[in-house]
Amino acid sequence: MNVNELFPARYLRGQDMVGPILVVITGLGMEKMRAGPGKPEESKQVLRFELAKGVAQTLKTTMYTPEGYKLPMRKTLALDIAAALKEPDTDKWIGAKVVIYPATESAAGRDVITTHARAPMTGIAKDARPADPKSEETTH
Repeated sequence: MNVNELFPARYLRGQDMVGPILVVITGLGMEKMRAGPGKPEESKQVLRFELAKGVAQTLKTTMYTPEGYKLPMRKTLALDIAAALKEPDTDKWIGAKVVIYPATESAAGRDVITTHARAPMTGIAKDARPADPKSEETTH
């Protein structure tokens, strides 16, 4: 058994993903978290989501909570979601579908895997469903 499956992460990280996944946003909220060992707790905005209907379970190393999966928000991710949904008001994101995907970026002189978002291939409608589950990059 993979050691990461024995001790799942509380929040989704880019390195936990094998590819893009279609998700349904279920909420946003502030949560206290540590930036790293020995650093003080700080409140950060967290995106909560469920995997869209028909999406294979792909997040075995990320803990599922009663509130769904959780992903700490960064400004870039928030702007990605706002652009994908063509909606800057986060209160209107609830129930919307977006594709979350990993991407490699340079930060502090090293490459890190982060998360980004884009509109689904099938459109950005609040209740858009993929015509064919295999047509969206969701079966990883």
